[in-house]
Amino acid sequence: MKIGCVMWSGYIESMAEAASQLDFLEMNLKSLRDLEDEQKREEFLDYLKREADAILVLHSGFNGTLDEILSQVRDKLIISFGYTAPFLSPRISPEQASTVYRYLRLGGVENLKNALLYIAREFFGIDIEVEPPAETPWEGIYHPKSPTPFYSIEDYIEWYGKERIEKAPTVGIIFYKTHLVIDDLEVEDALIEALEGRGLGVIPVFSWGFPNREFEIEGNDAVIEKFFMRDGNPLIDLLIDLQSSFLIHTGDRSILSRMDVPIIKGVIAYHRSEDEWREDEHGLGGELVWSVVMPEFEGIIEPLVAGARVRERIEGATSERFSPIPERISHLADRVLKWVNLRKKPKNKRKIVFILHNNPCAGVEANVGAGSNLDTLESLARVLKRMREEGYSIEDLPFDGKDLIDRIMDKKAISDFRWTSVDEIVRKGGAICLVDEKEYRSWFDELPDDVRERMIESWGDPPGDAMVHQGRIVVTGIDLGNVIVSVQPKRGCAGARCDGSVCKILHDPDIPPTHQYIASYRFFERIWKADAIVHVGTHGNLEFLPGKSVGLSEACYPDIALGTLPNLYIYSVDNPSEGIVAKRRSYAALVDHMLPVMTASGTYGRLNELERLLGEYDLAKVADHARAHALEHLILEAIDEANLGGDIGLTEDMAFDEVVKRVHDVISRMKGSLINKGLHILGEVPEGDKRVELITSMIRFDEDVKRAFSGDWDRLKAYVRDVLEGRCENDEITLKVEDLSERIDLCKNEIESLLHGFDGGYIEPGPSGLPTRGRWDVLPTGRNFYTLDPTRIPTRAAWRVGRKLATDLIEKYERETGRIPENCGMILFSTDITWADGEELSQMLYLIGVEPRWDEAGRVNGFRIIPLHELKRPRIDITVRISGIMRDSFMEIIELLDDAIRAVAQLDEPPEMNFIRKHALEQVNEGSDWTSAATRIFGSKPGTYGAGV
Repeated sequence: MKIGCVMWSGYIESMAEAASQLDFLEMNLKSLRDLEDEQKREEFLDYLKREADAILVLHSGFNGTLDEILSQVRDKLIISFGYTAPFLSPRISPEQASTVYRYLRLGGVENLKNALLYIAREFFGIDIEVEPPAETPWEGIYHPKSPTPFYSIEDYIEWYGKERIEKAPTVGIIFYKTHLVIDDLEVEDALIEALEGRGLGVIPVFSWGFPNREFEIEGNDAVIEKFFMRDGNPLIDLLIDLQSSFLIHTGDRSILSRMDVPIIKGVIAYHRSEDEWREDEHGLGGELVWSVVMPEFEGIIEPLVAGARVRERIEGATSERFSPIPERISHLADRVLKWVNLRKKPKNKRKIVFILHNNPCAGVEANVGAGSNLDTLESLARVLKRMREEGYSIEDLPFDGKDLIDRIMDKKAISDFRWTSVDEIVRKGGAICLVDEKEYRSWFDELPDDVRERMIESWGDPPGDAMVHQGRIVVTGIDLGNVIVSVQPKRGCAGARCDGSVCKILHDPDIPPTHQYIASYRFFERIWKADAIVHVGTHGNLEFLPGKSVGLSEACYPDIALGTLPNLYIYSVDNPSEGIVAKRRSYAALVDHMLPVMTASGTYGRLNELERLLGEYDLAKVADHARAHALEHLILEAIDEANLGGDIGLTEDMAFDEVVKRVHDVISRMKGSLINKGLHILGEVPEGDKRVELITSMIRFDEDVKRAFSGDWDRLKAYVRDVLEGRCENDEITLKVEDLSERIDLCKNEIESLLHGFDGGYIEPGPSGLPTRGRWDVLPTGRNFYTLDPTRIPTRAAWRVGRKLATDLIEKYERETGRIPENCGMILFSTDITWADGEELSQMLYLIGVEPRWDEAGRVNGFRIIPLHELKRPRIDITVRISGIMRDSFMEIIELLDDAIRAVAQLDEPPEMNFIRKHALEQVNEGSDWTSAATRIFGSKPGTYGAGV
């Protein structure tokens, strides 16, 4: 018996071993990677056609290569699962398919061997004994020192030691059971060893990751409850997530709040080797969506690379496993230890550093504590007051923000600049430490060779010239006991002069930070022994230091400077594009804050839309050149609409990266100087007239409000006032005003959220955007915001790309066949939403002749049916296969597409111009009801994923 087999690369070794134990079987085994080679693909297809008796495929991802191969061998016995399941041979019964799939899913050499035996008996009549699938629980606890897994937390604690779990700091790890099944546990073993080597207890839990009712697989919400919780309280102090995609695959993620511990993302570079990762300036490629973007949606922080792919050849096929990156494993364990110690330490012993930002090139004295939309100084004074009330040891508490800045300036606890020399800083008491050269050298020598070389090339041998007094590096700040307030060191210049010659960053944006910059952060971590650091306000420069975009290495300067310190970042909720940089490059757990009441939000809104487009472009240029090109046009249009061309000196031949840089600089300057009614103070919410004005500015974008008030904002303001004073009936708009007012009240908890971060707690995630452009959902603030926003899908840029994709598809088909296609089979994955902003969704919508309708905030508010005279072609029918993650995570997008398809099917148009209607009518004539006849979206039933058999 001859079988051609395509498997996940991780299953190759086990399948090869299983096949080798069967004398009657010859197997031609390939991974999908093998089939990327054209010659190997042709040879494998020839084998399938000429020799194979059966074809076995287990691969969860969609790939056109497999479809192309299987479509040419339909006469063979095809046993296929995943997104090639439609090629399953009709002679295979559902029971037989389910049995084979169960063998394969359970995995391991014995189950794979019995799968092959079952195929031989059921389909080739070989009289042979077949053992039933060897069942093991889908979730449990693994430890490298135990010969067998544990399936109850009680058994594990008894084996591991009750005191180690209940008294020592304990870390949970969650990873895929697949790694256990195929014995690919090097990353997990290395991490367990590193954590235990630091005195931490470990509960390493494996799970399938995705719930599946048919296989009785529980979701991770139940797994967390079962292994990490006891009597409603967490057994662990922190969780490391080594899985990808969402951690919780249901709409209810409350278990994460109830567990209430930080969740750190351990990233495995699934698609690249360690060398490939190190050489890539972007850091991560295909892993970005699954391992960073999706986890951010759940409040998971610190995407730290832990392992990478290793490839080897086994029986002519490419096998892949994961190998730990030792230095990154060690760094991850060090950061985990710091978070756990922060959680465990009494409040009166915790030591916290607060970093105020400044922009030295605009005048360092005038810009100390600059922060977009936030009165950073008054906010910090109030945070310090609350901390002392909570039991933190703080001496000489500032009365208010003015007192705080007066102390900073009186001591000259800032960087040297113009009329402030280093000597004056030291003389007036602004230096909290003078780091001698020997101490700094010991830190400097720890850095990678290329980092040291670049710093010496830019700033000379340590200690350099920046902020040096009598051979020692000056670290500035004011000491308040167990709190230090410090101004962030200058990023790319040194000395008191400001004549352009010393501002090296103007000529080389990629220049490394100064020796004093690194020494300051090392002082906080190593000498003063801070437990956490807080960057106050939007935004500083740590996250913009040179290095990879995401998935940093030990040679990336944000990673170097921050060291092991937990980083909490007070950030404006309206700036997701830069906030996300802080999350990914400086490992920030954000605590977002609301905006001040704006007197005129029109200009602000246009700037925010342009800033959002810049954020989209920054993401797209890494791996989606088509969308990046579409965004270039949208950005240029937005620049024109905002009249910024003159401000940035725009010329026709200007490189687009230069355009982006200049626009970003102008936006930062303009948003900082907009006239508003004061700055926001953390934890303070507007009352009286200010609340009326804020709610009016937010609710005026609501469609019901637009219809009811027709742009008469004075009348709307009076109505809002009446609602807040209880003088209106409970109609729909009244309820919306009341809801907004309640959301604003909850923003009082911004300081509590920050202090909860100091407690080593879980900071709730939330959306980001501009509240005064109709984004009520971003309130309440005090959350760890994310950028993923399904209500904006598809974006205008994605619509442009999708429209072109649809047009190209139709034209290509017409060239090849001489006619317009009537139906297109499409696949919609969640990655289209999280990575491409709905390009494939846009393609589907344009094929059927429908255009999204966006409101002023950029949210999709239904759709417009494009008239046939405007479309200039027939509406193409589509059949859509959706993934389980898409079904569970983005149902509102599926409903949008379904509504559009059904609306098109209902149109009174000639069937030859509306193929959806044509085919639906044909099915009705054959006996189908209209609902079924107009159904075009299909997927696995709820609770199942992948093959769905």
